[in-house]
Amino acid sequence: MLKLETWPQTNADRLARIISRILNDLYSIKPLSLSRRAVFIEAIAKELDDWRGELDRFLDADYPNSSLLIPIYQRQRNILNLTYWHALILTYRPFVLNKPSSPGVENLQIEEGVHQCLKAALNTVYTIDEITQDRQMFRAFWVSIIFAFEKLC
Repeated sequence: MLKLETWPQTNADRLARIISRILNDLYSIKPLSLSRRAVFIEAIAKELDDWRGELDRFLDADYPNSSLLIPIYQRQRNILNLTYWHALILTYRPFVLNKPSSPGVENLQIEEGVHQCLKAALNTVYTIDEITQDRQMFRAFWVSIIFAFEKLC
């Protein structure tokens, strides 16, 4: 049985492995064909959805504002959310960079990818704003500022 103390780290490790797959496969030196890229993105998106579904109660549903959690859980919730949205942006970014008339990629697929990428970027900005408004911003959260800057650009 998984102990509560190791639960967030275990889930962070799992998310890190997913991000590693995204970077190794989707952004490899050898480019993927458009059809293989679309299949890979679909599989990764499902894996990310499954990961988030297992943590939904902690990351979203029961706590509309992370200031209601004790500080260690606030930080864990915020970091897991920011990392998840970063993984979504990495996953869907190829659709943002894709030309709408690219052969082999449906326009509907491109629109959905752009929508998911934008949604993740906005969630990142909202989370950084919430952290700042609730005075949860710590010097150790320098990565949050980098996340926000990347999403705004």
